[in-house]
Amino acid sequence: MEQQGEQVLDWSDNPDFGFFTNQQDFVHMPPIETNIQFPYFSTMAGMDPSPDWYTGFYSFWLIDEYSRTWYDHLKIQTYAWDAGTDSGTTYDSLISDLDPPIPIERFIPRTAPANGELRGPDGESVPVVGEWECFLVVGDVDLVMPECDWFANPCCNETDTVNCGALLPNGSPPQLSAEYQEVLANSGNGGDKPSGAMQHFSVMGFVAGLVGMQWILA
Repeated sequence: MEQQGEQVLDWSDNPDFGFFTNQQDFVHMPPIETNIQFPYFSTMAGMDPSPDWYTGFYSFWLIDEYSRTWYDHLKIQTYAWDAGTDSGTTYDSLISDLDPPIPIERFIPRTAPANGELRGPDGESVPVVGEWECFLVVGDVDLVMPECDWFANPCCNETDTVNCGALLPNGSPPQLSAEYQEVLANSGNGGDKPSGAMQHFSVMGFVAGLVGMQWILA
């Protein structure tokens, strides 16, 4: 990022080195600044353990092409990518550096490891491994995020989980996502206060964790 100089407006790292899906289901990233001269957004998160796999997206245009206004909320699911620096084909492969590296590419059914790593239950598809959710906040306001997954469930730190008064960063009233409602329905909690966060990375149940998460505004 430092080498890109003035081509990058802002970038941030996850303050923690990483997290594991059997310990945390989500992580809050620090806010990132944008403006009309720097409307493209990129993210990256390494998958650990793995040879050189990661997930993320790049050069996402944050302006709606029809309304010509900033998106106030976005949710993007991302797939696994091969960084092209190691030839390993399993999560715990021994180091096998490629010299020179090969081009970076996203794993698809044709290129995913034949032994089943990264493949879905059907053995053919390559499902998403991560989900990123962002809200627009206008002005110089620092967000203080609670310990719970506030984006998935704005009421998670409220006593009244049905009629809580929390508002989203964009000022809209809270609505439990369909995904979170399904989590509640399957958890046996019924209408009680949620006991845990939405499984943002539930599709990553077979991945040990994500490390070095960061996003970049260019």
